[in-house]
Amino acid sequence: MTAKPHLSLLVACVASCVAASTVRAQYDAVVQGDNPLYYYRFEEASTASPAVNEGLFAGLNDGTYTGGITLGLPSSNPALGNAMRLDGAAGTFVDLGLFHPGDSVTVEAWVNLSSAAPAGTFHAAVARWDGSYELDVANSELANFVVRNDANTFGVAASGAGVTRDAWHHLVGVFDSGNVTVFLDGVQGTTQAVGGVLQDAGPVPDRILIGGTRSGTVSSFNFNGSIDEVAIYNYALSPAQVSAHYNAGSPPPPPPVPGDIVVFETNNEPNFALPAAFGSFPTIPSPSNSDYADQNSGNGVTIAVAQGSPNPMAPNSGDVVRLNDGVIMDQDIDCCDVGGNGPNGVVDAAWFVDGSQRGRWLMTMPTLVDVESIATYAGIAACCQNRGAQNYTVWGSAAENPDSAGNLANNADWVKIADVSGGPALQTAAQISSSTGSLGVYRHLLFDISSGGDGVHDFYGEIDVVGAPIPEPSTVALALIGCTAMFVARRMRSIHRSGQAASDTQLVV
Repeated sequence: MTAKPHLSLLVACVASCVAASTVRAQYDAVVQGDNPLYYYRFEEASTASPAVNEGLFAGLNDGTYTGGITLGLPSSNPALGNAMRLDGAAGTFVDLGLFHPGDSVTVEAWVNLSSAAPAGTFHAAVARWDGSYELDVANSELANFVVRNDANTFGVAASGAGVTRDAWHHLVGVFDSGNVTVFLDGVQGTTQAVGGVLQDAGPVPDRILIGGTRSGTVSSFNFNGSIDEVAIYNYALSPAQVSAHYNAGSPPPPPPVPGDIVVFETNNEPNFALPAAFGSFPTIPSPSNSDYADQNSGNGVTIAVAQGSPNPMAPNSGDVVRLNDGVIMDQDIDCCDVGGNGPNGVVDAAWFVDGSQRGRWLMTMPTLVDVESIATYAGIAACCQNRGAQNYTVWGSAAENPDSAGNLANNADWVKIADVSGGPALQTAAQISSSTGSLGVYRHLLFDISSGGDGVHDFYGEIDVVGAPIPEPSTVALALIGCTAMFVARRMRSIHRSGQAASDTQLVV
């Protein structure tokens, strides 16, 4: 198969965009499905434009960006689109004008409080205060929701856990039936009963602010950090609704380390008859000549010494192609004849010139492969019993032509899959797999071989890879994806210009 760098990049780009827009649509649908009166997403290109209200009262109370605000920054989840960054200075806020939701209210926001914000003070996210309500991070670093009822009685609720700075959090404040409560990242905090209904009053100038409180300029606890997805409702969101919003918008959990399962096994039978007895391990399968990487599979997988390898192959080593020929030292091995090519030579093993970091082998697959597991095998006869150790790090790359030299930990082309360290023994096997069922999708595997401390060669005989190729989408499929994306974007722009609520329109693709 001929490599197509432009196609790989296009596939990755399209997949990323489609995934992002899907998650974004899911979050919007969850929020819009609960009918916020006012909903601000801060997707504008410039602070000269109004902060558009996309709630049920769309077209009313669009916000005015004021002060030091930057748009177009990452939100809690990259797939959610953009957030705004506020510098925390007096006079920095979004002015929503004046409205009163009614006797009850729920205020929702995603916030990321900067480590540069002052300690021991309040940080207002959304507020109509001192007269009605304020959602903030308190001087105790807890999420805080304060209200006043129609008798001007003050009530406050706080989260059980603290807010971590420089990290995204989901804040929800609720006042209903005389009770005030707050949620932090889907977990409900304290509840206080104050009675009455929500007070309809505020300071002069009386208005709702995002990122500030009171006048917005004097003792206004202006927010230093990022805010996104502000929604205001005229009823109490239930704990289940709050949890659904948090789950829809929170960043996905990081995947586990690709190779989180490494099994190393030995066989010290001194009189094994090669090749039949080699690979008799407790749980690791015997070496295969039909795995994805094997030459016999016809998949076109190659192995070579990597560019930038610290050391070359040893002069008396077998050729590196022996590592995927499906043969594990098919001759009796006499370590006294390691340089020979006769019946007693180690021509089916490969190893590097001695050194603390011995060298690197690069396995190249002609297409992207979803790798399920990797197994490596090494061994030698009884008289060389300390030469079956395996000590290496295996890396994976989906790039077309990754740089295989230098420090791979600082190279964005490579993902560390696993470390292997075991032996020595007469025969050894190492198997790498993942609790997720996949080590990842790669085009290259790099084996960075190091010394195990025994001071002698490590005789590697075979590398097996279990995996399945990822089909490349056709040009027609890519064109259809592009056309669909353009249609949806144009349709949404049309809806926005006409003022039609998205929830009242079906997009048929």
